[in-house]
Amino acid sequence: MERHPGFSSREKRDAVLRVLAGDSEASVAGELGVPEDRLQRWRTTFTEAGYAALSRRHDDRHRSWLVKHRGPILQWGGMLIVLFLTVLLFTRMLIPE
Repeated sequence: MERHPGFSSREKRDAVLRVLAGDSEASVAGELGVPEDRLQRWRTTFTEAGYAALSRRHDDRHRSWLVKHRGPILQWGGMLIVLFLTVLLFTRMLIPE
């Protein structure tokens, strides 16, 4: 097996996609001149990164909603506290102990 210099990310991705599409690891590895275990590592890295990216998107979407609405949430919370204190003050003024 002839040894090739490093592969670009695009070349690794294309090789992994070929395997995922049904080409045998042996044939793809043979064409590229890499051991099958290296191609398997590329596939594992590729699929784990894809899973992590999909998981992170859901978390980021939820987090970004909170970040986007943080100002109004804090503003409404502050107004509720002021309203509560105002009601408490007037209650004590109207109903002396």
